[in-house]
Amino acid sequence: MVKQNYTSKQQAATAQATLLEAQALVKQDQATIATDKINLNYTKIRAPIAGKTGILQVNAGNIVTPNLTNGIVTINTLQPISVQFSLPQQDLPMLRQAMNPGPVTLLASDESGGTSVAATGTGIVDRGVLSVLDNTINSSTGTLTAKGRFANANKDLWPGGFVNVQVLVQTIPHAMVVPPDAVEQGPNGSFVYLITAAAKGRKSETAKVQPVTLGYQGRDEVVITKGLRLGDQVVTEGSARLRDGSSVQIVTAAPPKS
Repeated sequence: MVKQNYTSKQQAATAQATLLEAQALVKQDQATIATDKINLNYTKIRAPIAGKTGILQVNAGNIVTPNLTNGIVTINTLQPISVQFSLPQQDLPMLRQAMNPGPVTLLASDESGGTSVAATGTGIVDRGVLSVLDNTINSSTGTLTAKGRFANANKDLWPGGFVNVQVLVQTIPHAMVVPPDAVEQGPNGSFVYLITAAAKGRKSETAKVQPVTLGYQGRDEVVITKGLRLGDQVVTEGSARLRDGSSVQIVTAAPPKS
């Protein structure tokens, strides 16, 4: 229209400016819509991990800020779950040797039982593997912190709870074991009082000092590597009143009262 003198150049420039202004307003409105969509996403909080939520720390109407001390809610992962425990530093060489062939098996139990838990399987809550071994020994306690990973298929392990953990570092086949109370210490080393059959002319059995060589020593069992044979009977109580050749009487424990 300007070329044909139907309108002035000033009117054309004004119209062009109006167009550009309108286009700018459209882009500004589009940017506002995009910003509102982003802000709308902040009204929904999605958990970064899968797990079980605890008790809510806020209620409807509370002001929520990014610096909230206790957060909104705590989420704990249950499957799998990690169990942290400590071991004496003396166990580190044996533990490292067990880790060389492959993963080390862990047993989580709900009782205080020692080697019997691993042997019989009673009281076992779950089985897992050693996942993390700390790189520093606690100089105050002389212990090494470790962490195990358990599948927790039945959700028997619960965050914050206490459980007994056993580390299976060695298997001794066909081991000869006795209760720790049966082992005595003398000037010549370890020994047990071995029950022998009644001698001719005597009615009761006798206790004989039998030197033994000890292997692994646990809380509930001691491995005897030399000195005893399968079926031998040893004294587990009253050994303080015995000497080599003393007469003994085998007493069967009474059943517990109901």
